[in-house]
Amino acid sequence: MIERIEGERPTLLAFRIEGRIEQEDVEAMAREVLAAFEERGEVDILITLHDWDGISAGAIFNRERIEAQARAVRHVRKYAVVGPPDWAATLINGFDRILPVDARTFDSGDEAAARAWLDEGAEALDR
Repeated sequence: MIERIEGERPTLLAFRIEGRIEQEDVEAMAREVLAAFEERGEVDILITLHDWDGISAGAIFNRERIEAQARAVRHVRKYAVVGPPDWAATLINGFDRILPVDARTFDSGDEAAARAWLDEGAEALDR
């Protein structure tokens, strides 16, 4: 399940992921992300994982998810993930070195630290 977390900043897209991610979850999230790219131009993204139990094949190969990921390179300023498994943290932190998106991972329970990092320099986005 993917749930959108409403926040105080319109340029921060925050999502809580719990359990297994299915194709419908990814489609809904991708639509929100793509709409934000159109409306805002550049955004920050926060993903918080709770008891994550994997992702279905339909979600992995979903066209909308792939489009959102491809466009993220031009539209995401910072990307924070709280509570990823070790293998995912390694992947995310590795992508930070080769993609023009500032990406970081945070341990479970460190959502406040992730939000503080995302808020650094965010005033330029919120104009």
